[in-house]
Formats: sequence, structure tokens, C-alpha cells
Amino acid sequence: MPEPPITLLKDLRRARAGRRAGLGRGGGPWDGHDIRFVWQRHVLFRRDGIALSRALGVPMVLSVHAMQVEEAASWGVGRPGWSRYAERWGELPQLQAADLLACVSDAVAASVAQRGVAEERILVTPNGVDLDHFRPRPDRDALRERLGLTDRFVVGWSGSFRRFHGLELALSAMSQLQRSDPEVVLLLMGDGQQRAALEQHVADLGLDNVRFTGAVSYEEMPRHLSACDAGLVLSPAEGSFHYSPVKLREYMACGLPVVAHRVGELEHTLQHEVDALLIPPGSTDALARGVARLRAEDALRERLARRGQALARERWSWDLQVQRVLTALGR
Repeated sequence: MPEPPITLLKDLRRARAGRRAGLGRGGGPWDGHDIRFVWQRHVLFRRDGIALSRALGVPMVLSVHAMQVEEAASWGVGRPGWSRYAERWGELPQLQAADLLACVSDAVAASVAQRGVAEERILVTPNGVDLDHFRPRPDRDALRERLGLTDRFVVGWSGSFRRFHGLELALSAMSQLQRSDPEVVLLLMGDGQQRAALEQHVADLGLDNVRFTGAVSYEEMPRHLSACDAGLVLSPAEGSFHYSPVKLREYMACGLPVVAHRVGELEHTLQHEVDALLIPPGSTDALARGVARLRAEDALRERLARRGQALARERWSWDLQVQRVLTALGR
């Protein structure tokens, strides 16, 4: 089927599920706990958190990673003829009902404000990391051996394989590095819509320095990250970057030096050669040079790793983000 009818069917299913969603009877897992607020991820037509917050008599915090209709359009997912209705009935009611909107970046906060939300109800809360879970693991060598990566310089990327992640650029950079330094390997951790296309692209380029792990569980992800020597945070060559990458925080908490594109939140929160190596988006040469530099400069790699762990502790723990929400709510 063409994409617009599929999107319409999904929207209708979400709307139907949203209308039927309820708290049920007999309470829930929140019983017996001191609930300070209800936190709901912003998704089209979902209003469960609103109903629960009203039932419990506590504030409702809406976690906004993007305006859903606007973001989908930027990915090329069209809603011809009904996009404004999807936004009006599927998004705006949540924005209007929430006591606080926790936006993951300044760009998302600006987008929310354009929908008429008062400034005092908006809080910028970047994505965080569980520091108890994401930390360097001592058994990295065993996993590297199992993956056939012993004595290789492993560059890691984790996430869902979607067009907007710019992974084609990473494959082009690996094509260059295969010729100049065949010991460098790209480890792609995850799964998603574009995996088959990326695997075909690897075959077309004749790359033997790219590995796919498939989906990795949350429990196993710290071990996989610890098996890497560096991490990548990429963006598409064109388009806006309104994200707050969870992978960035997880890489840094696990002690990985990072090569990241100089875009959006990354450009404003990271210093080049202090927190990470920042490179221009869209440049295969710059990405290959950044990886090669980390491979060659042990001192730089170790310094960025230490700095990244410090940033994760000082700025990006989930505990800190929760405390900021409580402060904004006056609690």
C-alpha cells in the first residue's frame, strides 16, 4: 500500500485506542506509593496520563520529544488532507491539559510555544541516562572475542535504523577507512526499517569492516558499548536536528569518546576537542578523519572519555532531570 493510507490507518487506530484508554478498576501499580507527578511520553492521541493525574490529584508532565505531525512530515511521512486535524485532535489536547511540558531541546520548546503554550509551563529537560546501569563493564574483551573484534578499533553506533540517522554517511566513511586503516570496524547495534537497505549498501560497497549485531536488549547494551573504543552521533546531511540523543549520554556514561555532528543541541552543549570531536554534517571526509584521529591519539581519546563521564554525572542523570521537574512544579 502507498504510505499515506498506511499512516491514516495508524492514526485511526491510535485515535480509537486513545478513546478507549482508561484506568480500569481496582487501582494500579501506583497504589501505596507517594506519587509526585504523572509523566507521559507525548504520542498522538494518547491521554492516559492526563486521566491518571486527575484521578490521583497530582500534576501531569508531558515529555515532548517532538511535535509528532511536524516531525513525521520532516521524515517524508505525509498526511495529505488531514495533517492539521491530526495535530488539532491528536496533539493539542495533551499540550493544553498538561501542567508542565518537559521538552527535550530548545528547538522542541520553541515548537511547543508556537502552539500557544505559555512559557511558564515549558521546561527544557534533555534526555538522561541511568548511571547505575550505563557504566564501563570489565568484561569487554569476552564480548569483543565473541563478535570477532579482538585487536580491532571498534567504533559503535546504537539506535533504530531510520533514514534520519544518516547511517549511509557512516558507511561511506568506513569505505574510506577500509582502504587507509583496515583495523577500524563499525559496530551497528540495533534494528529497524532501514536495516535491509543498509546491509545491501554494505554489500554494494564491498565493506568487510561493518558488523550488525541486531537488536540488543537494554540489559546488554552497556556491555556492548563497553566493547567499543568510540561512539558516533550522526545527523542527516539536510534537515533540522531537534533531538536530544539518548545514545550520546549512554556512550559517555560508558566511557566512550564521541565523534558527533555539529548540529542542534550538540553544537550548543558540547565543546569541540573538550567534550567530543565535533564535525560538520554531510561530510564523509570529516567523519573519516575524526574516527582516524581518535584511533591515532590515545591521549585525546582518554581525555574525551573522562570528560564524557563527568558530563554524564553532572548534567544528564535521570535523577537530575526528575529533580528539575520537581523544582519547576514547586515541589
